[in-house]
Amino acid sequence: MFNANPEEAANFYVSIFKKSKILRANSMQADFILNGQKIFFL
Repeated sequence: MFNANPEEAANFYVSIFKKSKILRANSMQADFILNGQKIFFL
């Protein structure tokens, strides 16, 4: 779905869940808060 792009995935999930925001994201990793829970994607 996201072709190994964590930034794209983070943007998608943050747009769906309340109390969510991206802390840091790029094509290699994403650090974000999803519905109050901290998440890290590689």
